[in-house]
Amino acid sequence: MTVKRYTTQEVADEMRVTRRTVYDWMRAGLLTGHLVGSSWRFTEGDLQAFLQRSARTGAAKRGEGSEAGESKPAAKGARAAKGGRRK
Repeated sequence: MTVKRYTTQEVADEMRVTRRTVYDWMRAGLLTGHLVGSSWRFTEGDLQAFLQRSARTGAAKRGEGSEAGESKPAAKGARAAKGGRRK
């Protein structure tokens, strides 16, 4: 029996997010995969486990790679826009 493996692009397309978001989910430990050569592949089991984890954290709904409650870093130049001095 052959196991279907999905690429990062296929996962992104199916979840309606960017490949960057898929990599963020992996970095955050929400989505696990298998490195085959230099490419990541995901099984149905990987995706099911992710969906169960993300249902608890809500990360997939928000399209974020971070755990619930974590903030994203400020955009470059945000300090200057708020009147702060740049170094």
